[in-house]
Amino acid sequence: MESLVTNPLWPNIAHELALYLSFTVPTAFLLITTQKSSSVRRAWAPCVLYILYRFSLRVPSLTTSQFLKGVAAGLPTVAALQCLNLLLITNLDQTDLLRANLYGPSAGLLSRLCHTWALLLNFRGIGTTWEVRNIPQHAAYLQPNGKDQPLSWKRYVLRESAIIIWQYLLLDFIYESTKDTSPEDLAQLFGPGLEFKYLDATFQQWMGRVSVGIFSWLVPSRVCLNITSRIYFLIMVTLGISSPESCRPGFGRLRDVCTIRGFWGKFWHQSFRWPLTSVGNYIARDILGLLRPSLLERYTNIFFTFFTSGVLHLACDAILGIPPSTSGAMQFFCSFPLAIMIEDGVQEVWRRATGRNKDDDRVVPLWQRLLGFLWVGVWMSVTSPWYLYPAARQQSEKNWMVPVSVAEEIGLGAVQKILLGYGLFVYWMVGGEI
Repeated sequence: MESLVTNPLWPNIAHELALYLSFTVPTAFLLITTQKSSSVRRAWAPCVLYILYRFSLRVPSLTTSQFLKGVAAGLPTVAALQCLNLLLITNLDQTDLLRANLYGPSAGLLSRLCHTWALLLNFRGIGTTWEVRNIPQHAAYLQPNGKDQPLSWKRYVLRESAIIIWQYLLLDFIYESTKDTSPEDLAQLFGPGLEFKYLDATFQQWMGRVSVGIFSWLVPSRVCLNITSRIYFLIMVTLGISSPESCRPGFGRLRDVCTIRGFWGKFWHQSFRWPLTSVGNYIARDILGLLRPSLLERYTNIFFTFFTSGVLHLACDAILGIPPSTSGAMQFFCSFPLAIMIEDGVQEVWRRATGRNKDDDRVVPLWQRLLGFLWVGVWMSVTSPWYLYPAARQQSEKNWMVPVSVAEEIGLGAVQKILLGYGLFVYWMVGGEI
């Protein structure tokens, strides 16, 4: 086995970490030492983008796994956007940070720098004035004495470790059970142009479309991102850098997937929400000067939020070897403002026809929830292939998700039984949630 010293992976990781610090730490320094109108801030913005570009050039050399490359590309991309957000859009300075009790007036430069740097990496703003909406609460298992009591460190570490093990086995099982799919079958299901094939698609192609549009979001994509955040939070809590209270769950519950708004606003992770919504607000209100509240301002804001998300995912696709000409990121993400307008319109017509008001929507009848699940499933099945099919065409050896395969050693059947039995244990004993 190649030693850690001679393996080129480790120098690459060290270089990536140095590049990451090279644009986040100076940004934190500028936030606490410059005024909001400072020209230094504007001059630093292209430097952040250049460093991000240099960062992206090295991502392909880190690993052969498309999943791990995606993590390595996504984190610095959103961190760079957050740097620009806090410097130029939300436009924070030391007065704002003091007012938000991020640190005390007597704090030294190093302490202020560390707290501000931590805020840059706190993409959801948890525990601060800027905390984004709809962040999931901790499981009841972690709060046996009530929500007002501090969380148990031991319970947090035990629960996260148990869930990480189960998610690891699940990702291993998914890859091992699909890696032998023949190139012919992949071409038949996900070949070029099939993402836009509807009326003349075969039954198998529609099943592939439904699988990508529903199953891939609910299971592999969700678990891939969720296990990454859980490992990160577990390390931070174990080392004492963060408290369990500040490491809230990354994803919401399946019950929230009955609307497109609920899918993106409650179920899916909120890691990008602060910088993305800041961009949408800035364009709609500051640049275009649209009145708030108004329908035009609301949907313009939503459009530019999803447009910015599309740009981010387009950049990540390029890093992963999917050129902009074949990536469907922009079409996919820019379709959701239309979907939200449709469901808002239908809900408004329903409220007027039945004499209900928005407060009545807090209790949704089962039939409406089921109809909502169907609506979201149809929209995701129609549009998800635009974004996910180009990645699905990648060679199977690039789609591995775990570094050491348990399934290869003990077999898929044994892993399947462990997943079922251990999954029930996790659900009942440490408060697993779906």
